[in-house]
Amino acid sequence: QAECLVKNVYEAEGNLQFTAAKTMEGRPLEEGEFTFRIYEGDTLKAEAQNGAGGVILFPEINYKADDAGRHTYTIMEQKGTLTDVDYDDTVYTVTVEVTDNHDRTVSAEIVNIQRSDGAEAEVIQFNNVYHENPETTPDPSPNPNPSPSPGGSTGGGGGTSNTGGGR
Repeated sequence: QAECLVKNVYEAEGNLQFTAAKTMEGRPLEEGEFTFRIYEGDTLKAEAQNGAGGVILFPEINYKADDAGRHTYTIMEQKGTLTDVDYDDTVYTVTVEVTDNHDRTVSAEIVNIQRSDGAEAEVIQFNNVYHENPETTPDPSPNPNPSPSPGGSTGGGGGTSNTGGGR
């Protein structure tokens, strides 16, 4: 007598796409200028750069039925190397509830967003501040070789003449 084993496999999938906003005080924001990361524990789950208009659109995070339950993510800006920019060091802790809908779909819903200062937030917002770097700012000092005045004289203060008591 032969035996037959029948195994039913149930699979369910869903995803969630995080978005955030980026602003820059002091100068226009450039597309792709800043990088942002999402971690679950120590695992990097997604990375994105800002758009020119400040929108940060992360790649989708995919879930399966086995992922049902609460997930906690941290979202932060990766500090860059621009010395004339104060980077936003806010870290957002985002709690997501993943549910197996038992219809081969999984839903994921953000249930809480909290800033690193303890305040709850409705959106994830990063703001950097630009400070003009004095090394790259044009020198406002006067021209060391001024043009002669229309009368042909440079006056007492210009040129190389010695007006002091000579030796």
